[in-house]
Amino acid sequence: MATDAHGRPRTATDELMTTCARHADRTTRPQRGFVLVYVSVLGLLMMLIWGLAWRGTQDAIRIERGDVWRTTREESVTQAGAVALELLSTGLPPSDPYECIVSVSGATDGFDVYVSYSSIFYPHTWTVDARLATDAEVLTLPAAPASF
Repeated sequence: MATDAHGRPRTATDELMTTCARHADRTTRPQRGFVLVYVSVLGLLMMLIWGLAWRGTQDAIRIERGDVWRTTREESVTQAGAVALELLSTGLPPSDPYECIVSVSGATDGFDVYVSYSSIFYPHTWTVDARLATDAEVLTLPAAPASF
C-alpha cells in the first residue's frame, strides 16, 4: 500500500483528489501567448474603427468644401449676370453679338465670367449669357467696359 509524505497510508479518495488536482491544473491554466493574440486583435480592431471614422470625417469635409466651392461659383456667375444687365441698361453693345469678360470677386476667390450679348428679332431685345470663362477666353476677350 502506498503512503503519503507523513507515512500515512493513502486511500482511494486521496488518489482521486490528487488526480483531479493535476487534471484541473492542466485544464484551467491558459496556454501562454493567448494574451498577446487578444491584445493584437483588439489593437487591430481599434485601428480599423479609427480608420473608418477618419475616412468618414474626411469625406464629409471634402463634400462640404465642394458644396461651398460650387455655391461660390454659382454666386459669381449670378453676380456677373447682374453686372452684364446693368451694363446693358447704360446703352447698346458696340457689336452684335458682343462678348466680354466680367471679373467678379467672391468672399475667398475671384472668378472670370464670360458674358455674351446677342440681339433677337428686335434691335432692343437682347439675350445675355453668362458662364465661367476658360483660360483662352480670358486671354482673347476684352474686359467689360464701364458703360456702352
